[in-house]
Amino acid sequence: MKKLKVTVFVLIILFSFLLPGKSFANVVSVLLSDNANAVQISGTDFVLTTGDSMCTPEFSGSFVLNYRAGEVYCGDVQYILPVTLTSNNPISINGLNYKGSITLEEKDGKLCLVNYVDVEDYLTGVLACEMSPKWPLEALKAQAVLARTYLQNQGQKHGKYTICNSEHCQVYKGIPKHCDTITKALAETQGTLLYYNNVPAQVFYFADSGGVTASSKDVWGREVIPYLISKPDPDVISQKFLTWKFRCNTALLREKLLSKGIDVGTILSITPTVVDESGRVKQLEVRGESGTRNIPVSLFRSIFGINKIKSTLFKIETQGSMDNDMQQASSPLKTQQETQQVVNVKKAIKRTNQKFNSKVDELTWLSEQGAYTTQELYAILGDFDNYDSYIKNGYEILKTGKKPPTKAPDTFVTNPKESEPVQSYTVNGAVVGEEFVITGYGYGHGVGMPQNQCKYLAQAGWTYDQILAYYFPGTVLTKGDAK
Repeated sequence: MKKLKVTVFVLIILFSFLLPGKSFANVVSVLLSDNANAVQISGTDFVLTTGDSMCTPEFSGSFVLNYRAGEVYCGDVQYILPVTLTSNNPISINGLNYKGSITLEEKDGKLCLVNYVDVEDYLTGVLACEMSPKWPLEALKAQAVLARTYLQNQGQKHGKYTICNSEHCQVYKGIPKHCDTITKALAETQGTLLYYNNVPAQVFYFADSGGVTASSKDVWGREVIPYLISKPDPDVISQKFLTWKFRCNTALLREKLLSKGIDVGTILSITPTVVDESGRVKQLEVRGESGTRNIPVSLFRSIFGINKIKSTLFKIETQGSMDNDMQQASSPLKTQQETQQVVNVKKAIKRTNQKFNSKVDELTWLSEQGAYTTQELYAILGDFDNYDSYIKNGYEILKTGKKPPTKAPDTFVTNPKESEPVQSYTVNGAVVGEEFVITGYGYGHGVGMPQNQCKYLAQAGWTYDQILAYYFPGTVLTKGDAK
């Protein structure tokens, strides 16, 4: 087998700033893959540099590098790792175009692909993936500040690499086609970071709030971070959030739990037993014929996939088990005449005729009857000490048909009473094949800025600094240098 032997003719100074190990404030190392087997490469006027300091002349074309047993090959030509590709033009890697340089190197017996790229070029790619270029400029500017600030805080999250290209960090798929709004958003926020107490803030964002965000402490169990707290959406967009449904039968749930070593027999009930201050479920009780297990919602979400259980802001019902009143209240949007008829029926409801297993069940029923919106219910469920007041007010609303003006709460109880039962939707007498339905709100972990709500606020006339100030209270915008 022959090795590539060519003469080094390229000046080291010309390429040294693109090689790994050289640290500059305006260059970021993005881990594209940490387990590659083959890499499709194409481009024009690029140079290939090997680990033994050999360089090719400039060339153009397309080829595949294969990784085997710690070595990289193109056909029968072996290249000494690390291999770095540099060009003044974009380099295509597996069909995606990248600026800067691409390095292939071995780490822990696996082949890593790394893009060394200018920060602003990197952020251009992030914005194109994390938000639609068609969204309002102020939304894109808010996203630009968060992406730049998030980058600043990465440290050694991926060892010697600054950041990865997936949802684990920020989605990045190389350089997009030119877009004026993205270019303008980056230009108008260039160098701007979100600070708290004179240091870059820990910022997070996600797809959709479901009406209320979550605190970092509740979601990840970290210390209380004053600006990562639970907040309802501003009134101007309070009803604009994603709703979704997921249907599953108890046999499939049992199969999924068995794969995790959990066996409770034929499943009889599924009960959310702990919620956080935003109303998001933290723990579920699964009761079966041969036992009962409490499982964290993160496990429940992972066994079905986060694209199906889109958030932990949900309720569970048995398909077809709701009574007529519940079905009527949960039906699609009615005409004004039909809605008035429902209100008239609600006025005739007497509290003494209703029986509930808990105050949470009663509050949930009141919401389903129209006393409270879904968003209000989730806020109420976090305010344990005032359940009696909410129940009393709920019946008054149903009786009079009038709802006093309310303002979304600014703060919530920070320590939920985990021992108190929370909304229980029982799969009564379940048999194999019986279906339950999860109705959910929002998409993502819930901490920080919800991107959809950012868009709606921008459409409503909010500026990017107002959006960031709302979702990260106490932070300030400051000019600084990202990595």
